[in-house]
Amino acid sequence: MINSIFDSNIPLVLFQNCQLVKGQNRGTICDLQFGNLYIVPNSMIDFLLKYNKKSIMEILKEIGEENKQNLKEYLDFLISERLIFFSQHSQLFPQLNLNWESPLMITNAIIELTEESSDVINNSISHLDILGCTNLEIRIFSEAETLKLIQSISGILEGSTITSVSFLIKDSPELAISSLVNLCDQYGRITSVDILNSNKSEVFYSHKIHTTITYHTTMLSSQCCGKICQQFFSATLDIFTESQHHNTCLNRKIAIDAEGNIKNCPSMKESFGNIKDTSLAAAINKPGFKKYWNIKKDEITKCKDCEFRHVCTDCRAYLDDPEDMYSAPLKCGYDPYTCEWDDWSTNPLKTKAIMHYGLNT
Repeated sequence: MINSIFDSNIPLVLFQNCQLVKGQNRGTICDLQFGNLYIVPNSMIDFLLKYNKKSIMEILKEIGEENKQNLKEYLDFLISERLIFFSQHSQLFPQLNLNWESPLMITNAIIELTEESSDVINNSISHLDILGCTNLEIRIFSEAETLKLIQSISGILEGSTITSVSFLIKDSPELAISSLVNLCDQYGRITSVDILNSNKSEVFYSHKIHTTITYHTTMLSSQCCGKICQQFFSATLDIFTESQHHNTCLNRKIAIDAEGNIKNCPSMKESFGNIKDTSLAAAINKPGFKKYWNIKKDEITKCKDCEFRHVCTDCRAYLDDPEDMYSAPLKCGYDPYTCEWDDWSTNPLKTKAIMHYGLNT
């Protein structure tokens, strides 16, 4: 950075897509255009909140020459990461509108399938079409003819409102990676295939469409929901704005479990009917179905103090305190007060809740 910048009367401007989140001990700058997440000290968050659209001369005059080196370090970082720019017309760059709206009654759905329930898929997808759902996750618990089932489902989705489908399946000898890659190349709606119950951890990509095919050693079950980890962070405009007003896990979501029960999430006990005799439109209008939709991270214990809260998923199915719907997610091992990650499953403070949900078996 050139020294003359300290003599500049041109205001610095934080890019509109760069959103500031302050946590208990540190903060994040969320670049919603490029999907980048920067962990920074809270003092930098305070600096940007106070001095955005002020010139370096004004800032230096206020903070004093003794803080010039600290200012230089902040500016070097912000400029090198392209988080700020300088403009004489800073008034032309308003704050980003953080409203979130969707014309869709349901945006995300999960369907669980077994050998006995695979025949419900046609009916389920036609119901999701009525609701305008665009994102679908399908969990296939059977191991027989998995490739044929994925191909059949992908064919059914052609012409539907679903634009993105991900599959969670069990590993088996028939799942040759070449066959999976060809299948993903054939059907553009497939965005990911996660293969669980595997003896390896590997990632592959399809050729034509950058679909991820990931092998996991973890087990596929109805209890696999709710894990909070950095891998699932998403610094996007849609997630960030939805998080300001709604629950980023359950808002506009519906699930059909392996028995056909209609729920908020397959891991939850409460059912709002069965797909065999209840329409999804009727289910979402039943009392209590939408009770989790507006639980925001800023209201949840621990999450409200976390610097990652607006790029993170959530879970209301498994809670630290099962009796408190505003309790922190049980499967989160991050501590925003120490800024450390630990294995949630071995935390003695979570033992009672783990036993309550039967996650210790």
